Amino acid sequence: MVVNQFFEALEKKDSTIMKSAVMTNAQISSISLMERPYRIRTRFIEDDILRLDAMPVVKEVATDYEIKVHESIAVAWVPYKFFVNNEFSHCGIDVFTLFKIDESWKIMSLAYTTENTNCDILKESN
Repeated sequence: MVVNQFFEALEKKDSTIMKSAVMTNAQISSISLMERPYRIRTRFIEDDILRLDAMPVVKEVATDYEIKVHESIAVAWVPYKFFVNNEFSHCGIDVFTLFKIDESWKIMSLAYTTENTNCDILKESN
């Protein structure tokens, strides 16, 4: 699944895998629920690909998947836990929008939350 490729690319800092998983103009938006006021950021995934080598060691672990598909569009709702240098950092929900192009699924956008409370119940709350 392309979402797993995305997670693998993050963990391995592999720009080739990342480029195969995402569309060229894909965007990432996030809302941090760990700050008040909430912090919202949007960026292009291409910028993240350029910074992969400089990232710390990270691992994103999906705790569940809920996927809706219609023809050539899909949405994946993915609760996750995130680790930096093997230490728990935060949890949240990833929402991937996927397009099927030439028989291959690609990530068009990712929106996610960063949270540090109630991480154990995220799977049950979706």
